[in-house]
Amino acid sequence: MTYAARVRSIGVLARVIPAVAVMATIGVVAWLVVPRLDLGGDDGVEVGEPVDVDEWPEELRPFVEFVEEERDLRFLEVVDVELMKDKAFEQAVTDDEELTDEDRDEIEQAQEQFRALGLVGPDVDLYAESQRLQGAGVVGFYSFDDRDIKVRGTELTPSTRATLVHELVHALQDQHFDISDRAEELSEREDGSSTAFRALVEGDASRVGTAWKAQLDDEEKAALEKETTAETEAFESASADIPPVLVALLGAPYALGETMVDLAVALDDVAALDGLFDAPPTTEEEILDPWVLLRDQDAAEPVDVDVPETGEGEEQTDSGPFGAFGWYVVLAQRVDVATALEAADGWGGDAYSAFERDGGTCLRIAYRGDTPQDVDQMAAALEEWIADSPDTALLQRTDDGLTFASCESGETPPSGRADEIISLPAIRTTLTTQLVDSGAPDDVARCFATRAVQELTIAELSSSDPADAEKFQRLAVQCR
Repeated sequence: MTYAARVRSIGVLARVIPAVAVMATIGVVAWLVVPRLDLGGDDGVEVGEPVDVDEWPEELRPFVEFVEEERDLRFLEVVDVELMKDKAFEQAVTDDEELTDEDRDEIEQAQEQFRALGLVGPDVDLYAESQRLQGAGVVGFYSFDDRDIKVRGTELTPSTRATLVHELVHALQDQHFDISDRAEELSEREDGSSTAFRALVEGDASRVGTAWKAQLDDEEKAALEKETTAETEAFESASADIPPVLVALLGAPYALGETMVDLAVALDDVAALDGLFDAPPTTEEEILDPWVLLRDQDAAEPVDVDVPETGEGEEQTDSGPFGAFGWYVVLAQRVDVATALEAADGWGGDAYSAFERDGGTCLRIAYRGDTPQDVDQMAAALEEWIADSPDTALLQRTDDGLTFASCESGETPPSGRADEIISLPAIRTTLTTQLVDSGAPDDVARCFATRAVQELTIAELSSSDPADAEKFQRLAVQCR
């Protein structure tokens, strides 16, 4: 298994990124966790009937019982847990011994594509930055190779316990749904299935982790908040100069995965999660907007789009689908995030071609919308993006969509808004879930959440100000 196959992520944008993600809430980075996607398959351990909780080490039993009850599944084997000192742990999560020359070539190629899209400057080493991001903030992982859990720290502190709960869910998933084999199979595909599946895996674990925190008493919550705040500040200090686009890409499967899973449980029940593991999401659009996955399945079928042809003097180096989340992240670097999200929502399918021209890397992307109006929205967003970018991009209308091209400019892009990029789609799904939980009809919940993120700012969406509450009430009346 090559490095590139292990780390498939969000379309072309995150091929370079190791399997690490930021656990994020609305505008706040909480901590990093890494599910170690070693994908080694079966290690020879035979699983059968559920194991009794008494077979686990005594100090782990409360966490095992909670995870089993919350997830309504039983462990089929005991999982080893290793608490590690910082230095040994960092070495475990930043080890790059598996990189081959081919891997490094692919990483370099992806880095050039990031530059062509205006996501990073000319001096950024994406692989080095992602490794540094892991070392700065990763706190635990479950190894699919070894079927064990490794956690940073030598004591069961409040934060370590929270990490342990999350990783125990990954172990439970692996035992029941063959996560390692499924992830390996999907990693070979070029569409968004691998990323979508990973969002499901992470979202499931994050939902259980959130439930565990909610049942803590006030003293335990205060201790966890204190430790988490310290970890967050340390991480933000250590990663302050890491490109924000990395934070957004790495955080998406966690933050958006959890809101996707929450909505699935609200619309149906916890048993619906097992169904999603049997028939998981297959596109990035379903991560960006889980309603498409859970209630509007017709919209989830992308159209086939031919890879754009290269012209004279152009040598193709890569090709494949680009993805709805890719469009969203690229647009949000230079236009308002609400505009970027609305444009990405209209995604109906695409294909890109990466090529070398005059010594630089370019991308040409053919885009199709769900409707002609969606094409118009994407065109308007791209025109705004181009107006704020170096003179290296071009947009053309076609009979059935758009073709967008962008090349390396050698300039440093504007500072990104990682928290807003993650937050806005997460807020939309969370609002939908809250309304469904309160008994609102599905169509009313959908209408309200959609209008809210289109018409209100993130500050207003997160505000407790009575004036902002009136805006929510107005939207609610409109949607009735």
